Amino acid sequence: MWTKRPKEVEPSQFKEGRIDLPVESAIWLQHFKMQNSELLQELDLKTSKSYTWSKREVTEQGASLMDIVEHVRFKIMVLVDGVNAFWNKTNVKRPDKTLVPPQEITITRAFLKLLQNDWNNSVILTSVDVIPFNRNAKMNDPYTPRALLGKEGFECMDPFIPIQIENYTDKEMHSVLEYYIDRLWIQSEQGRSEEGRDQIKFLSGSNPLQVMKLCEPL
Repeated sequence: MWTKRPKEVEPSQFKEGRIDLPVESAIWLQHFKMQNSELLQELDLKTSKSYTWSKREVTEQGASLMDIVEHVRFKIMVLVDGVNAFWNKTNVKRPDKTLVPPQEITITRAFLKLLQNDWNNSVILTSVDVIPFNRNAKMNDPYTPRALLGKEGFECMDPFIPIQIENYTDKEMHSVLEYYIDRLWIQSEQGRSEEGRDQIKFLSGSNPLQVMKLCEPL
């Protein structure tokens, strides 16, 4: 997550007091373009107004812009993993060494706008994580939406439909391990064996996060 270990931090040229993460922003835009390139080329999206990104960068009306979609042109699904990171403390520092709140980071503000409930013909699906974005969190901490999102995050997301994700069933565990093996995330013969799979299941308790962690060094 870019709020924890950013490669580069710069003051925003667009809004005084905000912070830009140019490397992380560029990486995300490249990822977005790669994942959606065929669809975006087919739709040939154009901007409906001019956008000023900085003092020297302006996108004029009618230009092709890969990450802006036209109003109700097609169905949209927004997916955000670990959305509670947007309301947790960051490791991003200003020149005076003070920590930057996530809402003052330009790319975070852009994502928070995506989470607003003013979409049409669209759906927003997010997940909340217990450990990755809270250094003091423990696996036995409360994992209700209110506890994980905090007051500000809960109010920002409300109204929403919470869905509790249980531990893997035997069938889901089999499918996940098959996927990890197929994608070469599990490369050792021991990890691919039936005995190895049983050990992963036992040690992880079929918890999705623990399964992923156990499979990382395999």
